[in-house]
Amino acid sequence: EAFRRRFGIEGPFLLYVGRVDLNKGCPELFDHFQRYRRETSSNLTLVLVGRAVLEVPKVEAIKALGFLDDASKWNALDACMALAIPSRLESLSMATLEAFHAERPVVANGNCAVLRGQCRRSGGGLYYANYDEFRGVLETLEGDPALRARMGRAGRAYFDRHYSWP
Repeated sequence: EAFRRRFGIEGPFLLYVGRVDLNKGCPELFDHFQRYRRETSSNLTLVLVGRAVLEVPKVEAIKALGFLDDASKWNALDACMALAIPSRLESLSMATLEAFHAERPVVANGNCAVLRGQCRRSGGGLYYANYDEFRGVLETLEGDPALRARMGRAGRAYFDRHYSWP
């Protein structure tokens, strides 16, 4: 709640954490997200945490918060509906692992074999390869809180099995 108050965020939001950059897939994320909002009755907000090296659309539904300290980033993860990872070029996504740890589902670019594999193995994420799949993933997650919770638990269990000390 403190995170939401501090940044004026109401309602559900999709979170992106990382450098806001062409190579991270952000332009496609912006396009898909804005189209999703236009075509559906969703009040979902896209919240960006990280340094922007490209222009962020100046629309009310996209909030660029810039670089945040670790505590604020974890609070953002705790408050979000899901974490978006739009990059096609990941080798190991730390933000994905952090989302799993925070029990938040991941919405990943399925054109990245690494992200697609992490989603499949963990059960903690869904992936898309085009706009129609992106829309389907968001509609599914927005409409099913129980599924989000199950995916969050699955992601955490995966994290605990593979990325935490015994």
